[in-house]
Amino acid sequence: MIRMCEMLRRVSPENWREVIDGFVRQTAFEGREHDQEWKFMLQRVGEVAGADAVLDALSLEGGNREHRARNILEGWTMAKPEAALAWLRKQSPEHQRILNPAMIYGLARSAPLQALEFALGQNNPDASTAAIPEILNGAVQEGGFRKGEELIAAVLKRTDVDEAMKRNFFFALVQKQLVMSRLRDTPLDSLQWLEGYLGESSPVGPHALRQVISTAAAKDPVAAIDWLDKRSERLAPAQVIPGYTAALQAVYQKSPEQFTTWLKANQNHVAHDNLVEGYTNDLIAAGRASEASEWMKTVQNEATRQRIQAALDKNGQKNVVRP
Repeated sequence: MIRMCEMLRRVSPENWREVIDGFVRQTAFEGREHDQEWKFMLQRVGEVAGADAVLDALSLEGGNREHRARNILEGWTMAKPEAALAWLRKQSPEHQRILNPAMIYGLARSAPLQALEFALGQNNPDASTAAIPEILNGAVQEGGFRKGEELIAAVLKRTDVDEAMKRNFFFALVQKQLVMSRLRDTPLDSLQWLEGYLGESSPVGPHALRQVISTAAAKDPVAAIDWLDKRSERLAPAQVIPGYTAALQAVYQKSPEQFTTWLKANQNHVAHDNLVEGYTNDLIAAGRASEASEWMKTVQNEATRQRIQAALDKNGQKNVVRP
């Protein structure tokens, strides 16, 4: 790695073509392919050579021309975002199609809010959504987790970003938070962090809440349920069911008796019927259909009862002894 860093420092506007040729020869004659070293080298080439190197890559034949051009533009954008962006906007639609992901990558690591503006400006919802993890990751790489939180705060204030995209941005941040809490072995800290995002217009979607609760409950399911109980008034209906389901599934894994005790004591809870449905599926699979039938009687939701009954009927047909 030290030798690689020294080599990158020596790349200049005068010798960048020779550097690329050297990498090509090494791959051709030795067969070694070090993808990360190639990426670092091409990004450094972009930093020192800019548009010339991007166009040179695009003029090549072969399947890796686009990949090489994007790596080069990433380096240029991280070093000189305004110049790279102004240049890209003057290119053909085809070249923009190839290079837009690289622009988002580079801007995300130098100017995350500008990366967001660029992604939204594509007028392509699918592309904008696909760019979210890259933008959030770039913000964190640039300035740490706090920079990611600052980006989320800015996104939440925008009226031109719909609720689905806001939740997707927050979900990407949740992944970073969970990684940090896992490495510190403090999964319950994620619950405390999540509390700051509850309430009106919460960006905490069902999937994000489920992941945080699941991680905390794996460590201490009682604490996770207690956290949910104490914040029930701040949780939206769409958050309650996945939250309690995640927590009670952890209880079930550790103590099926405690799980069923909770079900019996909370028959009017909004998450009760979903949990019973999952439990009856396990009972049926274990050959305990009669118990599943009894639990079905505690279900208040008609559609849920029908699904359980259908599962019981299917199991009964399967177990019929044919002559």
